[in-house]
Parts: sequence; structure tokens; C-alpha cells
Amino acid sequence: MRAVSVLARIVAQSSERQLQRGAGVRVTAIEGRELFSFDVLRLGELPSTLVVVGPNGAGETNLLRLVDVIRAALERAATYSQESYRQLMRFAAARRYGAAPGNLSGVRIGVALTEPWERQLLGSYVRAAVSASLLQGTPASSDTGEADRAYPDPA
Repeated sequence: MRAVSVLARIVAQSSERQLQRGAGVRVTAIEGRELFSFDVLRLGELPSTLVVVGPNGAGETNLLRLVDVIRAALERAATYSQESYRQLMRFAAARRYGAAPGNLSGVRIGVALTEPWERQLLGSYVRAAVSASLLQGTPASSDTGEADRAYPDPA
């Protein structure tokens, strides 16, 4: 959870600075699993501007809901907002109808770090997390394969 909190702070700080300059955070990829109408949704290499169109029932609104899940999760991790927590609890009930009980629901995003200070802050966090893990004698999630189990690649 600490990693999410730090990433959320980086994104929030980046958003603040970029909004002051008239820019926004650059989301590069979105993945959703077993949420809303999506079994698996992967959008990679997203352009700076994205227009989503489709026939009724194609999932355009659910894509916007997925983006709202991401926004609420980042806001909750960065600020511990109770409103964001309530939104996330509502989204928790949004598992895809017909999803197998053993399949995990989840969302992942890719974010471009465009400022040097963002890269430095993230690098410092990763070094601190690895050092803390080594000092405590506990394996990092990448050592245990935990991250791979959370999002297995569909066959």
C-alpha cells in the first residue's frame, strides 16, 4: 500500500505542477480486469488526447467509470479522503457479471514521469523500499511473485 501512496503523491504533485503550467498528468496505459462490462480491457500507448466513440452498449461509459476508479484510488492513497473511500466501496460492487469467483478484479495504469524531480522521487522511494525490505529480512513482492499472481496474463 505504501507504493500506491507514494505513486499517488507523485501523480498528485505532478498534476499540481503541470496544471499550473497548463498541462496534465500523462496516463500512458490502462488495464481493467473483471470490472463493469470488461473481462479484460487493455489500452496501451495512449495518445495525449483520446476520443472514445462506439455504438450503444460498447463500453464507452464503463471506460469512463474505470478512469474514475483510478482517480478515486489515487486520491484516496494521496489524501485518505473519506469521499474517495466511499466511491471505492461502491466500485467494489462493480465486478463483471459472470466473473468467476477465483478471478481477481483490478485496475492498472501507466503514468509517464515527465519531470526530472518525479524520476528522482520515485527512484528514492524504490531504493528506500528495497533497503527497508533487506533490513527487515522480508522479501519484496517481486521476490515472491506476488505481483505476477495478482495480474496473471490471460491465455
